[in-house]
Amino acid sequence: MPRTAIFVIDIQNQLAVDSTSRVPQADRVIKASEEILQTARSITDSNGNSSSPLIVFIQHEESPNDGALVKGTEPWGLVFHPRADAEGEILVAKKTGTVLNMLDENRSS
Repeated sequence: MPRTAIFVIDIQNQLAVDSTSRVPQADRVIKASEEILQTARSITDSNGNSSSPLIVFIQHEESPNDGALVKGTEPWGLVFHPRADAEGEILVAKKTGTVLNMLDENRSS
């Protein structure tokens, strides 16, 4: 049976939590994302991994010259984290380019 993917894309502290740089409606985005993530995780926990949603966390990274999302800093941190023990949750780090290309590369390896 095919799996369904749920993307939690670039919900990082810089744009969602930091009061000086957060996007409009960040609270609504976080709340809705949390509800979707909880639902996906409850499906995974009750069904096992074979037909459960694949949850992909995307984390953007910049160089100090390009922006604030520098690896290891507070702004770079994720609002939601993949569970370490969950086989169906993966983290994809990206610097540039499209995420879909990165997922294709990840699938073929």
